[in-house]
Amino acid sequence: RGRLILISCLDNLVKGAAGAAVQNLNCMHALPETTGLL
Repeated sequence: RGRLILISCLDNLVKGAAGAAVQNLNCMHALPETTGLL
């Protein structure tokens, strides 16, 4: 509690929602945020 996690990205290569989903999964599994995006 008392914690805010905010994720945003500019996304030209991966369409917005899909890129955000991949980034969120990376965070959940302690991977670098850009894994699978670049």
